[in-house]
Amino acid sequence: MSVVVANDVNVIAGTITMPLRGVWWADLVIDQVDGTGFDAGTEVTVKCDDGIELKGTVVPDRTGSYLDAVHVRLLGGKAGMSKEVKPKGFVQPGAYVRDVLGNINDASGESLDSTVSTSFLQMNLTAWATFAQAASQALTALLDIVAPAANWRFLENGKLWIGEETWPTVTVEHSVLSRNPSDGSVNVGVNSPSITPGCAIDGIGKINRVEHTIESGKIRSRLWVQLVDEERGVVAAVKKMVRQEIAGIDYFTLYDAKIQSQSSDGKTVDVQPGDVRLPGMSKVPLRNGVAATVCKVAPGTFVRVGWDRGDPSMPYACLWQGGETVTSIAIAGSDVPFVKGSSNQLGTLTLTVAGSATLAWTYVDATGTTTTGASGAPITLTGKTAQKVTIG
Repeated sequence: MSVVVANDVNVIAGTITMPLRGVWWADLVIDQVDGTGFDAGTEVTVKCDDGIELKGTVVPDRTGSYLDAVHVRLLGGKAGMSKEVKPKGFVQPGAYVRDVLGNINDASGESLDSTVSTSFLQMNLTAWATFAQAASQALTALLDIVAPAANWRFLENGKLWIGEETWPTVTVEHSVLSRNPSDGSVNVGVNSPSITPGCAIDGIGKINRVEHTIESGKIRSRLWVQLVDEERGVVAAVKKMVRQEIAGIDYFTLYDAKIQSQSSDGKTVDVQPGDVRLPGMSKVPLRNGVAATVCKVAPGTFVRVGWDRGDPSMPYACLWQGGETVTSIAIAGSDVPFVKGSSNQLGTLTLTVAGSATLAWTYVDATGTTTTGASGAPITLTGKTAQKVTIG
């Protein structure tokens, strides 16, 4: 019997790759002469003597028979994290983390491990929306917002685990064969694949990625150690290239910012964004969202700032947060303004006492028309329609 078996069939060679976040995968050569028993969709249990036991599923790519052996690729769990999640909106009372995860797992066919924190599952999202995207992307988007310190991966039992790392220290019999400081990896000799990401090994460090190589007569495990100073390796290189290619992507979103002051005409504001990556910004054009309107607010009010078409030279402020202290609102036009507190736009009303008992009145409206009346007669005030209104 081989050190490693898949559904109780000897594994001749192969690799098992286990990331700290994401789906583990394995490319195995199995001693199955007729090439049967490992069709796409087949659930496979990989057992390692005195080591790990993994439950995964055969996927079509890189699977087939060759030279009296079957070559298979396995993905952790049900191999469903690449399946597309249906777009769905969530509102209370059905907008908890568990509800969003339920939608993701319904699409992927995966199931949560019982060790996933109940407090995490019961987090109130108020509202949420999932796009039509791969289950892995939907899950990553969820964690990036509600639990950025958490990871997700498939455990040995084939269940999906989500949580923050605790880095338990484990004891594994091993021999250090080489170290590669350029990518933070350590190559060790072991008796059987037994090391998993998320643990710590004395003399090596915190393990954030493992690649077990199965060869005739030997097992090698390459361990990538969590780096504190900076990321290295192929993944880090790809991330750097992506960042360089989309260096301006941050200019295509909006950021909360506090108004420090506002110009006398109310058309620009000086703001301090909440994102520490952004500087204080002066004379930022204010877009109220209503045509020909100028709104003045007290300092301390929050708006959002962004850049027109992602152009750093074209900043603007918009979208009031709510609860602002408004000092004035002006709706511009071409006529004389009606100003709060004015006394002449509704005309002039004069009240006099005629004789000893009669109150008479004379009213000249805004158009110059004079109306008179005596005590008991109604007084109708006629105003002049203004095209420019200032409230404040």
